[in-house]
Amino acid sequence: MNLRKFYLILSSVLAVLLFAFGILILTASKGNITGSRSTSTDNSNSIFPILDVSPKDSSQIDGPVNILFMVPDNTSGNADVIMLFNYDPQTNDFNVMSIPRDTYVKDGIRGSNTKKLNSAYQVGREKGPERTVETVSKLLNVKIDYYVAMNIKAVKSIVDALDGVYFEVPRRMKYTDPKQDFKIDLPKGWQTINGDKAEELLRFRKNDDKTVDIGDGERIKTQMNFIKAMVAQKANLKYVGKVPEILNAISKNLKTNISPDLIMSMSGDMTKLKPEKMNLIQLEGEDKTIKENGHNVYFIFLNESKTQEAVRKYFNK
Repeated sequence: MNLRKFYLILSSVLAVLLFAFGILILTASKGNITGSRSTSTDNSNSIFPILDVSPKDSSQIDGPVNILFMVPDNTSGNADVIMLFNYDPQTNDFNVMSIPRDTYVKDGIRGSNTKKLNSAYQVGREKGPERTVETVSKLLNVKIDYYVAMNIKAVKSIVDALDGVYFEVPRRMKYTDPKQDFKIDLPKGWQTINGDKAEELLRFRKNDDKTVDIGDGERIKTQMNFIKAMVAQKANLKYVGKVPEILNAISKNLKTNISPDLIMSMSGDMTKLKPEKMNLIQLEGEDKTIKENGHNVYFIFLNESKTQEAVRKYFNK
């Protein structure tokens, strides 16, 4: 294996860790929270062409960039997770803002009859990522340079390819959704989280017996702890050999406009990434149920001033 191909493989592993597991950072716990809630560009032998890539014409970045990460729901097609990443290649700082899927979009969404943010992905159809980028950019008044959209199936496969993550589940989690043929059944305590369990951990909100309804606060804190465990355990050279399996897992379940060489450039120093270097920003908002199209619809109304303060500090550098 030549040096360039080895570097591509190493970089792709780190990029996959960054983007695929990013969906599990729905925001942070106390400490970093704002608010409450190779030189060649020849890719003929690259392993990336199997991905659904519509690259922008750049192979290197000189300053901070903003990347929107999305995970669509398997049934509705709406975006189940929407996150904004900011990456600075000079400092290797990594900022993450979780944007609630139920966010109220005051100015509306092009093509949608609802003002709920997560609908942008579904109404955009095959252009769902681009429509969501357009909507979030206007909502936050921020420039978004790139996007990554990944199906939950890919994340499950990647967790399995990386041999799972040893993690302490904070509470008993048991829930059944017969409509989606989906079950959550996780005991409390230390265990190896495989792909199926990762989905359960990610999606858990309440127990069948209605004794537990954790809401987004505890849910995102659990997932923040999971991402820290993942970074600590998996960001090393041991997993270079897993690349073919990982790429096969995501090949049909990922869309991005980040070019292969740019991914390589951005992820070249990712082995230096430490959980304490990640600034995770949780937005403040108010829960409201209002009338829309004749129905009572739940929304989250973001605190505009505090949202813009966070955007200016972390995403408009």
